[in-house]
Amino acid sequence: MPLDRSRIERSIPTAFAAVVSEHPDRVAIADLGQEISYRDLDERSNRIANAIANAVGYSPAPVGILLGQGHETIAAILGVLKAGKFYVPMEPADGADSLRRIFRDCDPQLIVTTAAHAELATRIAGDTGRVLDIRTTEGCSTQRIAQETTSADSLAYIYYTSGSTGPPKGVYDCHRNVLHNAMRYSNNLGIGPDDRHSLIQSPSFSGVVSTIFCTLLEGGTLCPFDLRRRGIGGMAEWLNAEKITVFHSVPAIFDGLLSTDARFPAVRLVRLEGDRSYPRHVQQFQERFEAGCLLANGLGCTETGLIRQLKLGTGPPFRESVVPVGYAIEDMHVSVVDDNGIEVPHGEIGRIAVRSRYLAFGYWQQPELTAQAFPGGEDAGGSRVFRSSDLGCLRADGCLEFHGRIDTLRKIRGRSIDLNEIETALSGLPAVEQALAMIREDTPGDQQLVAYFLAASGERPDPGSLRRALAGTLERPAIPSQYVCLDRFPTTDNGKIDRGQLPAPSPQPLHAADSEAAPATARQNAIADCFSEVLGIDEVGLHDSFLDLGGDSLKATELLLSFTEVLGIAYSPDLLAADDTVAAIDRNLANRSAHERYVQMQAGGNGVPVFFIHGPRGHVLSYRHLARLLSSDRAVFGVPYSSPEPGAGGADCLEDLARRHVRAIRQARPEGPYIVAGECFGGLAAFEIARQLHSEGDYVASAVLIDTRFPERFVKQVAGRMLRAINWMRGSESSATEKLRFLLRRCKGLGLWLWHEFELRRIITDDESSAGTGVQAGDEVDAVVDELRSMEHRYRPRPCPGEVVLVCPENPHNQLGWKRVSESLRIIEVPTADGDSYDTHLTEPPAVSGLGRLLRERFRRLDVEAGLADGADAETPRCVDAPAPH
Repeated sequence: MPLDRSRIERSIPTAFAAVVSEHPDRVAIADLGQEISYRDLDERSNRIANAIANAVGYSPAPVGILLGQGHETIAAILGVLKAGKFYVPMEPADGADSLRRIFRDCDPQLIVTTAAHAELATRIAGDTGRVLDIRTTEGCSTQRIAQETTSADSLAYIYYTSGSTGPPKGVYDCHRNVLHNAMRYSNNLGIGPDDRHSLIQSPSFSGVVSTIFCTLLEGGTLCPFDLRRRGIGGMAEWLNAEKITVFHSVPAIFDGLLSTDARFPAVRLVRLEGDRSYPRHVQQFQERFEAGCLLANGLGCTETGLIRQLKLGTGPPFRESVVPVGYAIEDMHVSVVDDNGIEVPHGEIGRIAVRSRYLAFGYWQQPELTAQAFPGGEDAGGSRVFRSSDLGCLRADGCLEFHGRIDTLRKIRGRSIDLNEIETALSGLPAVEQALAMIREDTPGDQQLVAYFLAASGERPDPGSLRRALAGTLERPAIPSQYVCLDRFPTTDNGKIDRGQLPAPSPQPLHAADSEAAPATARQNAIADCFSEVLGIDEVGLHDSFLDLGGDSLKATELLLSFTEVLGIAYSPDLLAADDTVAAIDRNLANRSAHERYVQMQAGGNGVPVFFIHGPRGHVLSYRHLARLLSSDRAVFGVPYSSPEPGAGGADCLEDLARRHVRAIRQARPEGPYIVAGECFGGLAAFEIARQLHSEGDYVASAVLIDTRFPERFVKQVAGRMLRAINWMRGSESSATEKLRFLLRRCKGLGLWLWHEFELRRIITDDESSAGTGVQAGDEVDAVVDELRSMEHRYRPRPCPGEVVLVCPENPHNQLGWKRVSESLRIIEVPTADGDSYDTHLTEPPAVSGLGRLLRERFRRLDVEAGLADGADAETPRCVDAPAPH
């Protein structure tokens, strides 16, 4: 049913007066056995309004309300509005320092309070005398203020946010928007005068605005419950005693309600908002509430009010892994955008943006912050846009999923991780009921990724089992190193989870406490001693992971140097590519013969095996993230650099290197099919390896070239890059700003590329002028880099039969050269964070997640074509045939 907009073009006191006139004797508030009628509430609020007007006049200004939960707060809110003022709720439990900051920011004319908080109010207000004790209003007139000039456009309140994403800021809004928000709830949920509504959270929590006004402006009954004084344990009994029909809370309070065995026959509607809901909340709702009851899972914020809502019944059983926040609400247009405000495709996560005529005005006395959150001003219809700090994605049918706050995107030891993704993965494990993840730095300079969780049953799962379970779904940097099992999560007074109160983790052994978990052989003990020395820990078990214990790329280098010193042998980074536990490193050393020129990065089943060819530094360590994102039913090998055999003679070239790699591939798998892949230089080598394997009659399913440019003559490359940029600028319909950004990115990229080319030519010139000179052992890596650069410069690809897949960042470049030498060229575009392909490494987080998904889907199709898998589940990634060369 469409909204009756005539009902919102007035003030809240005018709308309330209409309800009082129609239902004067109906119960407005039921508080601790005291029933207050609409007529009585009207008179009480009139006395407060007259007292305020007598003290400070009628001009619009903020008035603080320092009261606890109960009917006095509701009367004070109405009284402030009737006096032509706008209210500022202040929570007594927040303490004097926090409240003094609010007082200084909004500078209220008065603080309305009562005896219980009079001393605190005086401390906040200082010597100004701006405190009104509600007890002194008893003798004031009960008549409505005749001078009221409040309109729909007048300010109604300032609500200070919790400060979870920065310092608290005051959101201010008008009467029209408050009425519109209340009517959105009433209209969508069928709220009526016979409903009895729970009021559980503090009046300083903006989520109660909808409950208060949706109830009072529909003639219903408001039932306050002081959660701080009465505790969550008595809530179920109170709910049934008061015959509550509409229960509204955050999910954490809903958990407390269901901690008893009570059932709730009177409840017809459960509203959950203010935090993420999980499938268990829906399942518990369906088990505990009567048939016909509805669960409304919604999303809103102080700046917008309700923007989305999903209604679920008590059946059929809920099967989804995510509880959406639902479908469109009247006059609230929701989109999901990137950091530039451009809408992202369905299914992709971005920032939730809202366009409406009924958004909050902004942040009190913070115009710059307001301009950032509400960019662009009003359009012709009076609508504005609010770009929130919430993350979400729109499904194809328009249903919105909520994916947490934008501050869940964090970095640890230089690696980007998504705390929300970690929490979702943990909560999806059978042994875990709910999970939180956070980065702690209890010791300066020592960051730890810590998981807090509630166990799904009485038995607490072993941290090692959780870690192993997460290894199948998360990249290694995103797997927590510490796990803390709690009986419940700490919450704020308003029922939201309080991450600041989560306890510091105790030291945990990361291996099983039995004799088999300890290093046994001399070599295992030597490896464990190296772990201990580099990581600064006392005890290392046989199955401990180097990265799980806090290792990173810098410490990995230290570890390899330590191996060289302790074991007397120089090891390449490939030693850590497959598995980085003590046992795996020991096994790798035992099984690797001196003649083997490959490393197995992942054991697999029937899928076409993948061989990753080393990059310009000669090792395959950079592929470890990507290898773990491919199907577990696929063997993955790395082929590191190998020097020519003694007595080979002649200048080494890329064709000779490829022949050595072909022998290594056949050493691992004597027969095809093969997938050969590589990034940058590795892509050139993979192309040449595929060409040689094809020429010898082997089956190569695909050669995958990851961000690999086609080697062309220098002048031709510069001209081609400039021409492509000019053609894009001419043909694009983008704005001048977007074109300027594109031009700056291209200039930056061209400058970096030119520097690389000149440096490459200097190295080659130096090599030729210093031929015959020796290379010191400490310069071996640099010597390999120089040698491979020289190979790259001299290499000229010859035609290769079979499929070649060119993987590029968005806006693919330099593809036409590969078209000339490839029988079948396909292009896969990998979305990047900012569209800047020059600063993107596709095999590193965060881009590697998208690359892994696309290659996993493509390789599944290749399995089908090779006859190694059924095609029923195969998906085709976003591949396009390359255009014909011009």
